[in-house]
Amino acid sequence: MERNLPEVFNVAVKVRKMNTVSKSKKFTFRKKHYNQIYSI
Repeated sequence: MERNLPEVFNVAVKVRKMNTVSKSKKFTFRKKHYNQIYSI
């Protein structure tokens, strides 16, 4: 069990990184979308 602990931790870190990346992408996309709406 203890041998697998680092592996599980690495997976959790990867998932967390992916989640933060997708969140920031969504935020920037929304920003662009709002800018387009207001620029018209």
